Amino acid sequence: MFNSIKRLCEISPIAAVVMKKEGEIVFFNPAAATLIGDLAEGKNFNSFLTKNEDTLLEEVRITLKKEEEVLTFLKGEQLVFASVIFRKVDEELIVGYIRDISDQMRYVRKVRTQQQTEIALSRSSLVMKGMQEEALKEIAKVSAETLDVARVNIWRIDSSFSSITSVVNYDSGRGGFQENLSLFRHQFPDYFALMQKEEIIPTSDALTDRKTAEILGSYIKPFGITALLDVPVRIGGKMVGVICFEYTKGKRVWDVTEHNFALAIAQNVAQTLETNERQIAQKELEKALADKKLLLAEINQRVKNNFSLILDLLRLQENKVSDEKVKELFGEIRSRITSMAMIHRQLYLADNFGAINFRDFLLDLASHFRSTFSGEGIELSTMLDNCNLPMGKALLSGLVVNELLTSFTRHHLSSFRHKKLALKMNCFNEKVTLTFSVDKDDDPELPEGLTKELIYELIGRLNGKLENRAGETKDMVLSFSMN
Repeated sequence: MFNSIKRLCEISPIAAVVMKKEGEIVFFNPAAATLIGDLAEGKNFNSFLTKNEDTLLEEVRITLKKEEEVLTFLKGEQLVFASVIFRKVDEELIVGYIRDISDQMRYVRKVRTQQQTEIALSRSSLVMKGMQEEALKEIAKVSAETLDVARVNIWRIDSSFSSITSVVNYDSGRGGFQENLSLFRHQFPDYFALMQKEEIIPTSDALTDRKTAEILGSYIKPFGITALLDVPVRIGGKMVGVICFEYTKGKRVWDVTEHNFALAIAQNVAQTLETNERQIAQKELEKALADKKLLLAEINQRVKNNFSLILDLLRLQENKVSDEKVKELFGEIRSRITSMAMIHRQLYLADNFGAINFRDFLLDLASHFRSTFSGEGIELSTMLDNCNLPMGKALLSGLVVNELLTSFTRHHLSSFRHKKLALKMNCFNEKVTLTFSVDKDDDPELPEGLTKELIYELIGRLNGKLENRAGETKDMVLSFSMN
């Protein structure tokens, strides 16, 4: 049996070692001697093995057959990874078939390193903070180390694609970051056309490849470039730049993992550029908003001053007339303008320029009425929900409330026994309900005349409804939609 196994192993291209159960080598073929080295009959096979806790071994084991074991040993100073299948020959002998998987390990390690680099760059704080120059330099340096290239150039394209200018020019062989460069389409029309057309441009021999012939004398040779991997940078589908990975140690065939890594780095560059553009736009927007707020504040101050001027003019004119009816008309006009001024005040105090807090307006209005009619013993109480109303609704409803309060205080409560008025506001399901309540012995009916006509005209514009309700108190209820 041993002789048969020995003859098979001698002609096998696969490394094979025949050993006793305890590991003593009794035979090995030339392929095993080449793979392991220093093999000798009588030595223990286990003495050639080394302990290795590399976490990537588990990933490699997944790709192997169930009966394969992963072992590591030293060949000189070089660590070799191998898969071994042990076969029992008889009760005493075992044959081990050994396959070198060092290349597989290097491949897995390379992919893992690339993935870790991609993740680290995608989470870069420099990118998040919009520090474009520092972030791009980080991307260039780290990706150059990961891809084992001496040079990385990140280029921006002008709007007409007539030129490209490097925003980062990294060359580890010349000390790091170098002066930025520019290339022009009229000098290299074919290469520019190729960049526009291709998704990725791999060049394994930049000195002889026709793709790089046009830039050979002015770019390839001066910088000692021997192989290229150029990838477009796109934002929203539009090409805005190119990232070039430039090798300087001879010919190089770029494998699919390197293509994928380069594409991922191009996305990191795009993210950096896009974040920076977005932050610039945000700052411009914030500045425009600040300018707008400043302008609105100035306009609001002028409007406020104009309201005050109009009220002063009306007051002066009112003082010049002796007819009490005319004086009363002036007073009503001033009251309406005061109501408009209060709504305007709430508008420019609000963060939302299209809406006001109607509750705050009503509180201001109630305070104004209390001070105006304090000498007549009229009491006004409020119970108000928070309610934000669009400017148009607030103006119309504010005028209605002003007219109703004026009507109650001047035409009803001044002669009533109780002189108490309650104002309530409820906001629910996009509907506003304002309730004006007086004692059940009083009468809240509106008198005929201009005020009543004006109130119903304003309610019509509000698409609202005004109705009387009787209970423990006599109420006048105004309701309308918030929208």
